[in-house]
Formats: sequence, structure tokens, C-alpha cells
Amino acid sequence: MGKRKSAAKHLGIYSAGAVIRQIVGFLMLPIYTRYLAPSDYGIVAMLALLISIFELVLGARFASAIPKFYFEHDNERERGTVIGTALAITITASGIGALLIAAASRPLAGTFLADIDLWHFVALYGITLITVAIENYALVYIRLRDKPFLFMSVSLAKLIVALSLNIWFVVFLEWGVAGVVASTVLSSSGFGLVLGGYTIYQTGGWRISKSLVRRLIRFSWPLWVGSAAAVYVSFANRFMIRYFGDLSEVGLYDLAARFSSLVMILVWQPFNQWWQTERFALLRRDDNGAPVYRSVYSLVAAALVIMATGVSLFADIVIRVMADSAFHTASLAVPPLAFAVVLKQLALFLNVSFLASERTHLIATLKYGSAALLTVMYVTMIPALGYLGAAYATVAAAFLMLLITASVARRTFDISVRLFPAFWFVVTGAAVVALDIIVLADTSLWVSAAGKSVLGLLLLGVLWWMLEQDSATREDLKSVRAAVVSKLGRT
Repeated sequence: MGKRKSAAKHLGIYSAGAVIRQIVGFLMLPIYTRYLAPSDYGIVAMLALLISIFELVLGARFASAIPKFYFEHDNERERGTVIGTALAITITASGIGALLIAAASRPLAGTFLADIDLWHFVALYGITLITVAIENYALVYIRLRDKPFLFMSVSLAKLIVALSLNIWFVVFLEWGVAGVVASTVLSSSGFGLVLGGYTIYQTGGWRISKSLVRRLIRFSWPLWVGSAAAVYVSFANRFMIRYFGDLSEVGLYDLAARFSSLVMILVWQPFNQWWQTERFALLRRDDNGAPVYRSVYSLVAAALVIMATGVSLFADIVIRVMADSAFHTASLAVPPLAFAVVLKQLALFLNVSFLASERTHLIATLKYGSAALLTVMYVTMIPALGYLGAAYATVAAAFLMLLITASVARRTFDISVRLFPAFWFVVTGAAVVALDIIVLADTSLWVSAAGKSVLGLLLLGVLWWMLEQDSATREDLKSVRAAVVSKLGRT
């Protein structure tokens, strides 16, 4: 029992640390949207997209492979060799990528930023291709050594440093986009150097195994190929928005996407920290864990819908309060993007069918099918509706891919998950958002906030009632209720 409590505590700390690292960009929004124009914010978004493309092609990332090869050894020296080899390959490949970005900075600036004179932003931002990789590897190593408080400390320190540099360069020095680029490169470089040095010191020096190089690449290249679809989707929507519109629309879309990402950061990722291992333990049961899968699917669907609806309801108020008026229309794209996140994660949940049956090629096939579907929708909707077309194309494609994934998963390895309850959760949340738009569109800030709060409570009540209709889920809800009451009683 003591080990279970310790594991749960560590899991909570790691989850909190991961949330802190990923929420940095969201916390910077009040700065960006007050001191940058939408076109400037679009430049920042396109720079990040450019790096993600080079990361895929030349980054040689092994974050998924390191834990597997690390735990194949009991000897700390051999484990250190795994870390050193992965770092050496990645730094070499990323270094080549950063040099190529610098050499081609002028044409890349013309293609991505529509202004060749912004080449120096491209060249400087390319440094993060190396430094971010070193940061991430160090954090993986910290997790492998089971040091949750160090992980949390590093995450908090990065948050404080990144925010401080942004405030200094963007607010006080008024450097605009140059300030964002400078703060990003400086904070990433500083933490990359410190964490890289810590990792090499702890592993006892830099050691490289030639045989391990081949194994790492052989294990990881299919994952890189599968990731290409996700990177392509991010590239396609923003590039088409810029091509058919301008960088201002890219900035508005990216702001809306930041708000929708809260659904992932605050609900899915903490849940998945536990679920990614627990889901396989359930398969050893006589019933393959089917009742638990069904119940968990309903519960996580409800949690995702509650967060997506909350974000959709209150994004308008937050943007109106924190951002310049030029950014206010970004709130229109938040609901479709937030519910697209819900539908994507509900489809991702079903991947356990392909993992359990060892038919992982189906995951890559579905990703590329999704990319093809989105391309058609982007080409159709973005020229007519701009960034809003990209948002609605995203949610429509996510819905179709959920239906397709569920059908393929059921035929591959049936975990008895039912889409029908989750579908009605999504419909209920969308109806609440539609009611908000119809009734509260032109009201004052305070009236709007009060009305949205009432609608949020209404959603909670309806979803709770819907969950209670399933007997297995009802028992889980009773357990949750009892745990909360017990916790409150101790406090």
C-alpha cells in the first residue's frame, strides 16, 4: 500500500510538472496579445511550425525509445551509454538541421513569413532545434531516475525564467517579435546547457555505442514516419491560412488553438499519465477489462466535454479582458477547435485495440487517412472562411475519423467501448455553447459571465444524470463521491 501511495504521489508530481511546462505558452498570452499585433503573433506561430518540420525531418528524436533501451540494462554504466548515444545522434542531426535553417533562412522567411527581411528571426530560432531536444532528454532521464521533485523544480524554474525574459524583452524593452525570439532562444539555451551538463555528469561521462545507434534508429523510424502526418496537419492549416489570407489570420487561429489546448493539457494528459500503463494491465483479466474500458471511456469523455465547454464559454471573456481588440474575433474559432480536441482524444483512446493486437500499422494508416481528409477540407473551407474554415474543417474531420477509428478498432480487437453515450455528451456540450452564442452574444461582461456560469452548471447536471444511467459508471461515480467526501473529512 505504501508503494502504491508513493507511486500515485510521484505520478501526480510528474503530471503537475508536465502541465506547468506546457502551460507556459498560455500564461504568456496576456503579454503577446497586448504587445504584439495579430500578424506578429502569426510570425511566432510560423517560426514554431518551421522548427517542428525540421525536427521531424532532421531532429532524430528518441524520447520514446530511451525508456525501452534504458531498462534493458541493470548496470548504470550501460544505462548511461543509452542516454549518451541518443544525445550524440540527436545533437549531431539537430546541429545539421540548425545550420541548414541558418543557410536557407532567407528563402524560408519568404515562404513561411512572407517577408525575406525576417531571415534573422528564422536563423536565430533554429538554435532551439538543438536546445529543446537536450532539455527534453534531460527531463526523460530525470523521470527514469525517479526524481519527481527535481522534475517539478526544473519545470517551475523554466516557467519563471521564460516569463521573466518575455516580460523584460517584450514589455519593458518593447522589442516585439524580436523579444519573443530572444527570450525563447535564451531560456532554451540556458536550460539546455545546464540540463545537458547535469545529464552527462550523472551518467558518468559521454559514451557512445555504435551497435546501439542502429537499434535506436531501427526502433524509432516508424514512429517518425507516423508523426509526419501530425506535423503535416499543423503545417497545412497554418500555411494555407497564410497563403489564402495573411499572418494576422494565422495569429488569430493560433490564439484560439492555445485556448483549445487546455482541454488536452488539463484533462487528457494527466489522465493519460496513469492510463497508458493501466490499459494494458486490464487486458490480463478474464473479461479483457471490457467493463472498465467502457466505464472509463464514458468518464473521460464527460471530463473532456466539460473542459471543452468551459473553455468555449469563457474564452470570449478572457480574450476580451486580456487581449487587444484586434485579437477578439479569435474566440469564434475556440469552440470548434476545443471540441475537435475532445473527438481526437476519444479516437486516440481506441488505439489500445491496435496495440493489444500488435497491429500498430493501422495507427499510422489512420493518421495518414486523417491528413488526407483534412487536406480536402482545408482546401475547400479555408479559401472561403479563412481561419474559421480551418477550425470547422478540423472538428468535422475529427468527428469522421472517430467514427472510422471506432469501426476499425471494433473489428481488430473489441474492447466493448460504446460511442453513443460519448456522442451525446459532445452534442450536449455543443448545445450549451450554441445557447451561449444565441442568448449572451451582445450582453455586458458581467451579465455574460453570470449567464455562462449558469450554463456551465446546467451542463454538469445533465452530464451527471446521463452518466448515472449506466450501472457500471454509476458505481464508479459513487466511488469518486466517497473518495471526495473522505478527503474533505480529513481536511
